Amino acid sequence: MSPQKFNSLLLAIFADWHGFWRPSAIYGVHRYSVVQRTARNRHRMALGADAQTLHLILRQGARIGMLGLVIGTAAAYLSTRRAFQHVVPALIRTIR
Repeated sequence: MSPQKFNSLLLAIFADWHGFWRPSAIYGVHRYSVVQRTARNRHRMALGADAQTLHLILRQGARIGMLGLVIGTAAAYLSTRRAFQHVVPALIRTIR
């Protein structure tokens, strides 16, 4: 097997492995966050803070969502920028 084919196969294996484990990691982080908040919210509800608890839960969820959106957008921008700075010129040199 040529080194180029071996590298491609290795990259494909790692990409598949990452794609397989990513959903379980996201689920684990989300579950941990929910479990942490559950006990606190039970105490607040027992003391009669219904509207405040709902507002707190929605605000925390929106904060986590916005943080993920910002980090994901920045990572996509930086990786795309890096790809166009390094990969595209190398491809053009290869074609010529």
